[in-house]
Order: sequence, then structure tokens, then C-alpha cells
Amino acid sequence: MNLSLFSLNPAEAGFRLQRMELWNWGTFDEKIYHIEPGGENSLLTGANGSGKTTFVHALLTLLAAERRMRSFNMSAEGKTKNERTEESYVLGEYGLTEDDSGSKAQRLREDRSKVRSVILAVFKSEDQYVTLAQIRWFAGTDLKRSFIVAHKPLSIETDLRYFDTQGEWKKRLRKDYPKQGSREMIEFFDGPKEYGTRLRSVFGMRSEKAQSLFNQTISLKILGNLDDFIRTQMLEETEMEDDFEKLKDHFKTLSDAHRNIEKTITQIALLQPVRQHWNDWKNIEADKYIVDQHRQTLPAWFATHQRNLLEKDMKQLEETLQQTRLRKQEIEAVIDEENQQLIATEVQIQSSQPGRLLAELDRQMKELETEKEKRQAATQRYNGFAEKLGWDTQVNEREFDKNRRKAEEKAQELRKDLDEKRTAKVRMEDARHQAEDDMVLLEGDIEQLKKQKNNITGRIAQIRQEILEYCGATEAEIPFVGELIQLREGEEKWEYAIEKLLHNFGQRLLVPEQYYKMVNKYVQGTDLKGRIVYERYKEGNYLTDLLPLEPDTVPDKLDIKHDSEYADWVEFQLRKYYNYYCTDNLNEFAKTDYAITSSGLIRHGNRHEKDDRNRGNSRQHYVLGWDNSAKLRMLIAELTQREEKVQQLRKEESVLRSKIDNLERQEKALEELLRFQSFAELDWEATTAHIAAKEKERLKLEKGDPTLKELQQKKEALQQRLKELQQKKDEKIREEEKQHNQLQLWQSAQLRCDEILMAYEGVDITTKLAEFQLEYINKIEYSIDLDVIEKVRNQVTDIIRKKTDELNSKTESAKRQLNTAINRFKYPTDEKLLQRFPDWRGDTHRLPESVDLAGEYMDMLERLEGEELAEQRDRFKKYLNEEMINRMSSFGGRLDEHLQQIRRRVDELNISLSGISYRQNPKTYIQLDAREELSPNIKDFRHRLVAWKPNIAEYHRSKDDSILEASYVKIKELIDDLESKESWRREVMDVRQWLRFVAREVRAEDKSTYRSYTGTEKLSGGEQAQLTYTILGSAIAYQFGITSDGLSQRSFRFICVDEAFSRQDEEKARYLMNLCKQLNLQIMVVSPDKTEEFRIVEPFVARIHYVQRRANRDSLMYDMPIKQLKEALEKI
Repeated sequence: MNLSLFSLNPAEAGFRLQRMELWNWGTFDEKIYHIEPGGENSLLTGANGSGKTTFVHALLTLLAAERRMRSFNMSAEGKTKNERTEESYVLGEYGLTEDDSGSKAQRLREDRSKVRSVILAVFKSEDQYVTLAQIRWFAGTDLKRSFIVAHKPLSIETDLRYFDTQGEWKKRLRKDYPKQGSREMIEFFDGPKEYGTRLRSVFGMRSEKAQSLFNQTISLKILGNLDDFIRTQMLEETEMEDDFEKLKDHFKTLSDAHRNIEKTITQIALLQPVRQHWNDWKNIEADKYIVDQHRQTLPAWFATHQRNLLEKDMKQLEETLQQTRLRKQEIEAVIDEENQQLIATEVQIQSSQPGRLLAELDRQMKELETEKEKRQAATQRYNGFAEKLGWDTQVNEREFDKNRRKAEEKAQELRKDLDEKRTAKVRMEDARHQAEDDMVLLEGDIEQLKKQKNNITGRIAQIRQEILEYCGATEAEIPFVGELIQLREGEEKWEYAIEKLLHNFGQRLLVPEQYYKMVNKYVQGTDLKGRIVYERYKEGNYLTDLLPLEPDTVPDKLDIKHDSEYADWVEFQLRKYYNYYCTDNLNEFAKTDYAITSSGLIRHGNRHEKDDRNRGNSRQHYVLGWDNSAKLRMLIAELTQREEKVQQLRKEESVLRSKIDNLERQEKALEELLRFQSFAELDWEATTAHIAAKEKERLKLEKGDPTLKELQQKKEALQQRLKELQQKKDEKIREEEKQHNQLQLWQSAQLRCDEILMAYEGVDITTKLAEFQLEYINKIEYSIDLDVIEKVRNQVTDIIRKKTDELNSKTESAKRQLNTAINRFKYPTDEKLLQRFPDWRGDTHRLPESVDLAGEYMDMLERLEGEELAEQRDRFKKYLNEEMINRMSSFGGRLDEHLQQIRRRVDELNISLSGISYRQNPKTYIQLDAREELSPNIKDFRHRLVAWKPNIAEYHRSKDDSILEASYVKIKELIDDLESKESWRREVMDVRQWLRFVAREVRAEDKSTYRSYTGTEKLSGGEQAQLTYTILGSAIAYQFGITSDGLSQRSFRFICVDEAFSRQDEEKARYLMNLCKQLNLQIMVVSPDKTEEFRIVEPFVARIHYVQRRANRDSLMYDMPIKQLKEALEKI
């Protein structure tokens, strides 16, 4: 009778082993061996080593084809046996031989090309048959396999013995056993996994654990820890990985939304400095525009103001000029009148003879007076020059001639002395200027050193600072090599030489990969106004240890700054390229290819070099060291010495200049003395005597004629009056000329003002003039007239120029800062940021690099701060509220569902256990309790499964985004931990680990607990076995699909137990057999051929399978009913 689900006969329901066949498996060679339990209990017996285990492993291979589900090499006691593999069974290995080359396996079937091996078992459930078969052969050295699940009873002889490697046998089998409807009678499988899956489905096994349990029952071991056994053998592993992957996928969407928000916020944070520097730049440009407007307004304001002042002053000056001219005309009229009187008087005098003589005397005396004044002036000049020379000023004609000769000789001496002193003065001025220039450089170096720690100064240090500002890097990130090297204490003798050797190397910059492109860009596009050398640094393993540090070499005398990331590179360079031997012994120097002396003589192979330029101030040019305090002290001391030297040079120069001035004065005096050719040029006394003689003659004439005397007096009075009038006229002429000239100047100035103002014609500059006056003029505390207007103009011009220069400097600084901020946004160097936001460069690569186009960055910032960030936050909130909360709740619900499923399965197991009598007095049975005892990890996990939930009501009330953010962070932390901590995830997501299992022995009478068990550690051997059989039996019933009434047709009912009775007393052995009977299980007992064990099992088995080893080589199998064996034994 064929039932679809249940049978009415528990003894026949479920699949039981009907027949099993072997061909060429292990020591079963050539012949097809078979056993036929017929669905009943049987005994597989034989001597030790006869082949029982080989047969059992064939059975195990059929039912647990995947290697991970079975163990060939473990005995019932847990001891490892000889190594067995499928290949060793197919080749028939049965022992080892020893020869000179070592041990070698003995085989029944050596020729792999001819080997064929088949194992087959037929199972029956009422009238349903299932045949499992596996075929093995070799293709070269590779073992090939084919797996069969047939829904008909097959045999090796009839169906499988004659198979080929091309697959024709499969076609034949399908032909012999065609489909019945849509169902294939013969199913072929290439791999053990698909075969095992189909096997479990056909036999009604719940999971892979059914096959593992079958393997475990063969080498039946004591239970051990109850929790471990129930979790691993009786319960399915919680399959939550797919759920977790789905949860991760959904969280990725949420995380991407959150990451977009974080990216946007980060972009905003990096763009805000761009906006700040952009605004600063634009504000400065606006200020520059205003100042430039002031600069353009300045000429108009001063031209307007000056023109107004000129108009007023010119009007007053024209009036004054007119008055001056009128007064001059008045004086001229009086002079004309007086001249008429003088002429009349002179005519009266000249009309007489004495008068004519007197007129001639006056003319002669006048000429003599002129000559006298000329000679007196010459004498005064001569005496002044003689006094400068220290000569006597009272000279006669003889002394004059003597002084002239002396002056000619003195002039030659002075010229020579003066040339020497002038040359010395030029040299002294050059020395002073050089010293002053050196002082300026020293002062600059000192100020620079005070602001830094290293010893490198000058333009090269300024270039480095500009590069740092452009890249946004630090000195430690882009250092000079010299900052990383320092002379060791006690090696000061070699400082000069090593500084000379490493000077250029020390001034190299080290540029890491992250700044390399930016540095190239800056250097390429900038007029450095100097020279820079930089090295592209790439991280690597510099094998410095392969270059040994030799004593008395340059590297041996240096310390490296080992806290720098570049230390290994620097040390490698020093050892490889600057490994010069330091010696002052010229013999050693001559013998060494690379050597250096303390005075700076360097040998590089055949090339020798020594450079003593700037040796006097060499310390000023030292570049090595990360501490500049010593160099700073030295430079300050040197600056003091230079100041003292300059002061001394200035004093000496002043003295020399004084001497030169004195000599030049003497030279000038000599030149002037030599201009006098004769003493007559100085003899004014002779002229005086001549005048006196003429005066006597004049007096004599005047005494001789009284009328003449009166006329002469009148004439003199008129002459004196005319002289005074002429002086007044001359004064007025000068005033007129001065006033006229001033008026012309003012007129020219007025024309210039008009020309300036013509440029502003048609432009209303009234407001700008008022602004200019408010900004610059009103702040001046004195009134502006024509006398000071130019001074004020220059002052205001200077103020505007300084403002312009300052604003230009600020503009350059703001543009550099803007450029740096743009580069930090467009080309971020933070690797963590780029890893966190891998699409960053995709957002920025189209943005311009020019600061002039920074408005695009402003547009981007406005877009981000406006709609984009708000939209991203809305998407995040929506997904978190509508999707992620449901997904997380569903994930937790799935785990709770697994927990309840485990509890239901335990209840099902307890139903099976309640039907198994465990103890007779008192009558008891076993029940399993599943108790929640959480480990700290699981307790934390279960808490976090609910702790992430946001307070939605509070969020809707307060609209506080931090509530959702906190929920997101908790979800993220949980998912990150689950993803990164694999062992932790396996523990907390395996719901079986949430429970602790206890086996209770329950009194059948009142359901009270008799005893409780958490394992078998503290039980006696018999108690251990009984509890093991009971728990294992319930697990088998559950995994094999056996219902409590035993009527499930689609279930598996066969187990095999190897050497079970050799370790137990008779009572426990009988308990096992009765337990199988209660569970309606067919059992094959594997046991040695010992009388006592046969006696124990004999009442429970129907057939005997006897294995015998022949000639310690191959095995034979005998199969017979128990009755036949008994009859044979009785005859014996």
C-alpha cells in the first residue's frame, strides 16, 4: 500500500536498508560483495582487520558524500586510525612494504587506467525503493566520480558493472528505466553537494545535520556538553546571513544618504574659507577702487583749490604791482628834475678855466680810486689765501716773488698727497658700504632665524614659505634636508668641511607625493626671483642597513632627526652619496678615493676641490641643524662686531675727509695765489699816494676861486640826492620785477590748473571732491594756502600711494589664501577624506583653478547651503523613518522568530523524548529545557537591537534632527560591528547561542523533576552512555523526520553503530537496542566476532554479515540469517 504521508505499519514505514553491494572497494576485490538486511536489524562482524570498517565507510560514503560530513580516520574511542581516503579505497590499499627508498603502499589494484569501483545501497519504505550508487574511476591520475539517486532497486551486476568513461552507460540506464510521467527514475549528479541535497529531500531528512548525526552514530561517542550537542546536532543554524546582507544593502542606501549629507557638510566647511577669502579679496578690490577714485580725484581737488587761491592772490598782486609802477614813475620824474639842475650846475663850473682843471682832476682821482679799490681787494684775497697756507700776510715785492716760487713747489706736493688720500678715501668708503651691506644681510638673517628653528635663511627660505602658503603644508611636511641633519656633539672640528660638502644637499626641499603636483604648478607659474631645488619623495623601504655605517666618515659624524618621516631616506642618501672618510693625514687622504680634510679639501676619485670663498663669514652660510640657537648667537655677536667695525670705519673716514678738505683748501689757495703775476697787482699804497697828490692839487684850485667852491658843493649835494633817488628807483624796479615774475608764475600755475580740470570736463565730480576733502583734507589741522598746497599735495599723494601699496599687498595675500583654499577643496590631500568620499574629485574636477573664476565656487556653496543640503536631509529622514526602521524591526523580528522556532523544535523533541522510557524505577523520561541565559556579547547585542529606535513622538514635537542622527549612529555602529567582527556576529546572530539547554529526568507519575543534566562529565560510564543514547536518539528522530507514532513514510530509519557493545555493560547495550526499537529504527551493529558481544546483540538482530580476511590480503563477505548461523553454531 502506497501512502503519501503516513503508514499504518511503523515497522515498515520510513526508508530502511534492504541491500548493499560493493565492487572493488578497499580490500573487497574483483567480486561483487553484498549484504541483504532486508530492512531488519543486523550484525556486521568479523575479526579485527578483516574489513568491517572498510564496509562501513562505503556505507558512510553513500549517505554522507561530502568529506566535511564524515570522518574515515576516527574510531569509536576517538583515536585516529591509519589514514584512509577515497583513492586508497578505490586502489585497494591493504598494507605497507619497506625498501631502500622508504615505505610503499601495497595495492590490490595498481593499474589506474583499468580500475573501476562501485558502491550501491537500496533502501525501501513500504513499496517505495531508492537506490544510492557511486561510481569511481581514474582519468590519468585524477579520481573521477559519478553519483546516482534512483527510484528503482538497482544492482551492480545488472546495471553498473559495465560502464564506460564516455557516459554511454548513463544513456543505457535512462533507457532501461525511463521516466514515469514527469519524474526521472534515474538521477545523475556530478558533485557530492547536489547529490547530498537530493538524498536529504528523498529521505525526508530535515537538514545536513541528519548526515552528520549518521556519521556520529557510527563512532558513537559520549555526549559531553549538552549545550554544544543540542546546538550543533539537534538544531539548525540560524540562517541570518542573507537577512544581514539585505539589511546591509538597505543600510547602504541610508548610509549613502548620510554620507552625502556628511560630504555636503564637509564641502561647505571647505568652501566657507573660499567664500571668506573671496569676500576679503572683493572687499580689498572695492577698497582699491575707492582709493583709486581718490587718486584720480586728487589732481582735480588740488587744481580747483589752487585755482581759487590763485585768483584771489593774483587780484591782490595786480593791485600791488600797479602801485609799485606808479611810485617808480614818481621817482623817475624827481630824478629827471634833479638831473636838469645837476647839468646846469656842471655847465656853470665848466664855463671857467679852474672849473675845467677841477673836472679833469676829479676824473683822474675817480680812476685812481677805482684802481685803489681793485688793488685793496686783491691784497685782501691774497692775504686770505696766504693765511690758509700759514704764510705771512705782510709781503713786499721780494717776499711776493719768494712766495710765488714756494707756491709752485707746494702745489706739486699737495697734488700727490691729495691723490693718495682720495684713493684711500674711496677704498675706505667701499669697505664701509660693504660692511653696512653685510650688516643689513645679517640683520635680515637674524630676524628670519628668530622666526624659525632651522639655519637656512635668505631668498631660498622665503621661496619655501611661499610654497607652504600655496600648498597649505607645514614645514615638517616639506622640509629642507638640512633641517634633518645635525653635527654630532664633539665633532666641531669638522663643521666647516662638512657644511661645505653638504651645503647644496642641505638646501634641497623634500616634497611628498601628496603635494608634488601643487608644488610643480606653483614653481612652473611663478617668477621665484631665486633658485630652488626640490626632491620628489616617495615612500619606500630604504635598505640603509645594507650600507654599513663606517667609523670616521661623514655619516658617522652626523645625527639624523629620526622623528621625521624622511629620516630613512636622508640616512640612505648620506651613506650612499656622502660616505667620505674624514682625515687630516694626507697619506691616508691620498689612499682613499672619497675623503675630506677639516680645512675643506675634498677628494672625489681623481677630482680634488677646495673652496675657501666666504671663509671669513662662513658660519653665516651654514645650513645644517634643526636648532639654530648657536647660529643665532654667533650671528648676533658677528653683527655687534660689524657695527663696531662700521663705526670705526666712519671715524677713520671722517678724519680722512677732514684731511682731504684741508688739502683741497690749500690747493685752492695755492691756485689763487699763483693767479697774481706781479706785486703791482697788490700795491694799493702807491695808488693812495698818487690820489693824495691829486687831492692837494684840487684843494689848491678850490681855494683860488670861491664861486667855484660854492658850485662844487652844490654839485656834490645834487649828486648825493640823485644817488639816493636812484637807489629808491632801483628798489622799486626790483619790486616790480619780483611782483611781475610772481604774477607770471601764478598765471602759469593757473593755466596748469585749467589744463588739469579740462580732463574732467563734462564729468560731475562734485560728490567725489566732497568725499576726497572729507577723507584727506578735513583731517589737516592747518589752513591750506599757496605756500603749503604743494606740501599738502605731496603728503596726500604719499598717503594714497601707501594705501595702494598696502592694498596691493593685501590683494596678493588674499589671492594666495583664496588659491590655497581652492586647492584644498579641489585637490584635498587628506587621504581619510578621499577614502570616505571617493567621488569627491568627480564633484570638483570641472571646477576652475583660477581665482578669477572663484565665483563658480560661490555658486556651488550657495547651491549646497540652499536646496541641496535640505533635500539630502529630507531624503535621509524619509528613508530612515519609512524604510530603515521597518528593516531593523524586521531583522530583530526574524531573530525572535528563530528563537520561537527553536522553542517549538525543542517542544517537538520533548514529545519524542516523552515516549522513551529512561529509567524503570522510578519510571522516568527525559525532557529538554531551553533557558535564556545570555552571554555579555549576546546581552549587549539584544539590547542594541532595540536601543536604536528613535523617539518619534519627541522628534515630531521638537523637530530635533539629533534624535534621528543618534538613531542612525546606533544602527551604523551595530551594523559595522556585525560586519567587522565576524566571530562576534556568528555568536550573536546564532539564536541557538541565546539558549542554555538542560536535560531534566521527569517522573512519569507526577511530572516532577527527578534529576537535571547539563552534560555527562559527572556521570558514571553507564549513565553517560544512557543519556547519550537518549539525547542522540531524539536528535535522530528529529533530523531523520521520524514522527512520534513512527508512521511517517518519508523518513529515514537506518543507523549503523560501530563497536558499541565493547565499551558498555549488557544493560546499557540492551537499552540502546530497545531505544532503537521504540524509535522504529533499523540498526546495523558492527562488532568483533566475540561470543559475549554476539550474545548481547543476538536477540535483536535478524541477519549476520560476516567479514573474513584472506591471506592477509583481500576480504570476503558472508551474508546469512541469524537462524542459519545459530544452526551452524549448534552443530559445532
